[in-house]
Amino acid sequence: MIKSLYINGRINPLGIDDANPVFHFTCENTDKKIKCISLKVEKPGKVVLDTGIIPYEGNNYIEYAGESLDPVTAYLVYLELTDMEGGIYGKEACFETGFLGNIPLAGWIEPVQEEAEEEEALPFMDLIIPNPSFWGGEVRLKEVKQLRKSINVKGTVRRARIFATAHGVYNLYLNGKKVSDRRFAPENSAYKDILYYQTYDVTSALCEGENVIGVYLADGWWIGRLGMSGESCNYGNKLGFWLQAKIEYEDGTKEFIVSDDGFKSKSSYIRYSDLYIGEKQDGSLKDEAWMEPGYEEDASWQECPAADYDMANLTGQPTDGVRATEEIPLKEVITTPKGELVLDFGQVIAGVLRIELEASKGDEIIFEHAEVLDKEGNYINNILGRNKDQKDVYIAKDGVQTFEPMFTYHGFRYVRVQGLEEKQIKSAYAIVLGSPIEKTGEFSCSNEDLNQLQHCIDWSTKGNMFCVPTDCPQREKLGWTGDIQVYARTAAFNYDMDSFLGAWLMNVRAEQNDDGEIPVVVPNPPKQEQVQRIMSEGSNSSAAWGDACVLVPWYLYETYGNKKVLEDNFDMMKGWLGYIERNCAVKPEGYENFTDEQKERNPYLWTKQYHFGDWLIPSLRDLPGGVQIGTEQTAAVVGSSFYAITVSTFIKICRAIGKEDEALKYGELLLKIQKAVGDEFIADDGAVYNSNLQGLYVIVLFAGCAQGEKKQKVTDKLVSLIKENDYRLDTGFSSVSYLLDVLAENGYLDIAYKLLYQTKAPSWLYMIKNGATTMWENWKAVLEDGTRTESSYNHYAFGCVGDWIYRHIGGIRKAESGYKKIVFEPDVEECGLENAACSTETPYGTLALEWKKTQGGVSFKGCVPVGTSAMLKACGQEIELENGEFEISLP
Repeated sequence: MIKSLYINGRINPLGIDDANPVFHFTCENTDKKIKCISLKVEKPGKVVLDTGIIPYEGNNYIEYAGESLDPVTAYLVYLELTDMEGGIYGKEACFETGFLGNIPLAGWIEPVQEEAEEEEALPFMDLIIPNPSFWGGEVRLKEVKQLRKSINVKGTVRRARIFATAHGVYNLYLNGKKVSDRRFAPENSAYKDILYYQTYDVTSALCEGENVIGVYLADGWWIGRLGMSGESCNYGNKLGFWLQAKIEYEDGTKEFIVSDDGFKSKSSYIRYSDLYIGEKQDGSLKDEAWMEPGYEEDASWQECPAADYDMANLTGQPTDGVRATEEIPLKEVITTPKGELVLDFGQVIAGVLRIELEASKGDEIIFEHAEVLDKEGNYINNILGRNKDQKDVYIAKDGVQTFEPMFTYHGFRYVRVQGLEEKQIKSAYAIVLGSPIEKTGEFSCSNEDLNQLQHCIDWSTKGNMFCVPTDCPQREKLGWTGDIQVYARTAAFNYDMDSFLGAWLMNVRAEQNDDGEIPVVVPNPPKQEQVQRIMSEGSNSSAAWGDACVLVPWYLYETYGNKKVLEDNFDMMKGWLGYIERNCAVKPEGYENFTDEQKERNPYLWTKQYHFGDWLIPSLRDLPGGVQIGTEQTAAVVGSSFYAITVSTFIKICRAIGKEDEALKYGELLLKIQKAVGDEFIADDGAVYNSNLQGLYVIVLFAGCAQGEKKQKVTDKLVSLIKENDYRLDTGFSSVSYLLDVLAENGYLDIAYKLLYQTKAPSWLYMIKNGATTMWENWKAVLEDGTRTESSYNHYAFGCVGDWIYRHIGGIRKAESGYKKIVFEPDVEECGLENAACSTETPYGTLALEWKKTQGGVSFKGCVPVGTSAMLKACGQEIELENGEFEISLP
């Protein structure tokens, strides 16, 4: 009956730095009902938690509340369920703690190296003038280091663990074999406060006698070029490494191995590796004998000196590490009209090329990566800017050999190859890289364009869940808060985002400023912040971006039903709302000339700092300065309306965790904000801010700021604007996720479907008709004449429509958080389709609905997870459903 037992959202995790982990179980599909549960946790020789038998009340989460957990200790977990008929079902799991805040024994080391040269800061205008070449060439790029330490294992090993991290990124080996399939440890985090360390089980890798620890160490996020401006040395200018190993022998003795004793280093065959620029390898220098026991040539290597760094930021990594998740075989070798050799893998991905080739020693081969070809079929760089090269270089040795970058990744479908003929290519694969989040959701229907849209949504998720939720895998690779705020609900349907986004929120908390400000990017690289403050009039935040600190936890709670995500982030949310309130109270320019009525309303309008507004409005984007014009015309309404949206969400959060007094307090504030927005920005005839921009109407409606007679007038005006635009959307980044819901909830479901099925730009299906395999950043990334623009073709944000599709066409709707109560209510007639199938893994188990029109009516089948209740609303009927599978036909 028990399907899975998770600890902090993971299966049998190692090195968790959480004194109160959460245990969560799901069940197989069955019609049985749970009567009671019990949970026991024990370490060797002692039970530390025994709940005893407790009645089951529909909560599949149990937070640890036993004796204090010991650091670096293994624990066994046993869960038992009893059903109403007396049947008993058990499930075991295990976890190991990390250091739990205790200071480890090991110290930092830094291989002998030249300090990295920092990038020269760019003036503001240079940030938006494309410059595809990195300045200064290889002299400004650091060699990847290889580190080695020989250890002597003195007997039979019962248990052995290695804890490791780096300033930079590293790969760890034992006796020539890679210890883990992780790719970019320790990954991207708020390094000042949170530097992840990884825990490895190396018991079976050690043998009696000499063993060798080998490490490759590269720039990564610590030194490498980051963000819009592509500046280096955001966190430091020297590579560093830290390791501590604990070996327990069968005779009961223990031994510790530490990094600050005996490591040597030298430069490797990887001449440089940068996350954005790319990687250069010299295959003729590659010799991995140095990782093996018995290697004697390290006499010429340099000892790694100790380095003094605070250990307080060391944190056990709370998610599974980035790794290769798929391999896509080569679809086609193209000779372009210009005569260039291009590899086509048929799918835009985030990852690297793995190619087996035959060449001669010294041959230089260049691999350049892009997401599209131009309209004639020639290779183009669709991403421009300083240090955005996406170019790998390989110096060959003699014979057949394989090239695959180690410490970079790219966004691409196509690879231009220079220095190689087609006949020299033996095989080629696109290696998909990303955080290994579990696939949970599926959707398909009788409309193939919608099926391809779902395909694009799925692949943009894969390409951007990379340590943190990134905006794109090629140009910026940053954790933009606004992007995930828009997209989180769709992501959480298709993939298990609970622990992944929970870990990201831990970084948001770390990056929050003392005044409550939430950066627009998390983790927040210092030089990216400097650029942002230049561009945003001194601010590093914005409505709809910083609001992610409230909205994303709420979306996670809605999906997974675990109150801990609300409790963990509650203080951060209050700090953010305090920041908004203080900024609303600042007197703007011209305040002394305001009327008394304006002065009275002013404290509830968030208009007195920079906001992105309804970012990237289609009708304005193509105009000279159109992006900035859109910001200027929408910032005030978006800022103030999102204040209402966020306060409204915070009220629900307060009630969910029993803070009713807080809910009442913010309820009073919400009414004042909504009235202020309505009075200030909505005219009596329903015009919003005297504007014809659809997004402003969507946002004030969703925020509840259009009330009484004004609400209908605003809705009618929105519909009129959509019709005048030939049923094409003109919503920007901040409003698009609310567009179809606002129409459906205000009596215009037919208009919502006309927008969804629209194939002319701007629309979702325009992307599909123009060959998209992932979501685009720009509605018109491909112009109507076939011209490919310099855009990102892998941005998940506009995939937010998936959430609406799953609820309205798939018919799966949450009536209570965590799918505790479910309503199946597909728009069978309104959507115009013949069939649809939709499913997702909920905190309770698999939830699914499939419907199909028949000659006699509509047939429905699906399943309802154990511990939930469900109702089918269709064909004018309401039917209560039992747990387990069901099949129903309705006329």
